[in-house]
Amino acid sequence: MSSTKAAMVLARARGVKRSDPLEDPAIVRLTERFLELHREAFRNAVDVVIELGEILLEAKPRLPGAYGRWLERLGVSLQSAHNYESLAVLSAKHPGVIERWKELGPSKLYRIGALSQEGRKAVLKPGAAPRLSAMNDREFAELTKRYVPEKRKVTPEMRAHGLRMKLAAWIQVLEAARLRDLENERMRAGLLADLEALGRAAAAAARTVRSRPSTRGKSARRAPR
Repeated sequence: MSSTKAAMVLARARGVKRSDPLEDPAIVRLTERFLELHREAFRNAVDVVIELGEILLEAKPRLPGAYGRWLERLGVSLQSAHNYESLAVLSAKHPGVIERWKELGPSKLYRIGALSQEGRKAVLKPGAAPRLSAMNDREFAELTKRYVPEKRKVTPEMRAHGLRMKLAAWIQVLEAARLRDLENERMRAGLLADLEALGRAAAAAARTVRSRPSTRGKSARRAPR
């Protein structure tokens, strides 16, 4: 019998339990270091996402009608852009929430940004950090879904109002454009094609608005024979 195996048999005979290797001081130090770096990585990621969101929020009002194309150039989806923006807004309105809960990481903070004020108080309780950190994104979404306010139904009037705001901005852009000195023929042809396409789309939208809403399907039902 080897000396190691003999020592184990002797220890069991004496009723002495083997020490847990995870409690070894060297492993404890490595565990603490790993967890600290993990938290730091999340904190840094949150700071980067907030800065990205601030850039998007600054550019958005300057790109009426072209924001989506700009996101495509950046390689950012609309959903990701919305997440970045919401985290930047949360940081601006509630900086204490960001600083206190950075270690949860961007994904969970996106969810926190969507919560009502009462929801944040219910979820972000003192001492809850270890439990929330241990949750995966699906579990965290399940925990918080009851506190996400229902989205307001978008009405035709709301869509029309939003379109009017965009059109007003585009009218200002077009009226302020300086095009007389444009000499590049390729650019002139491309711009002309874009403007003509815009004109056709505007004319089609005007025809739709000019016509009355359809009443199909709203007529009274016939009485049964």
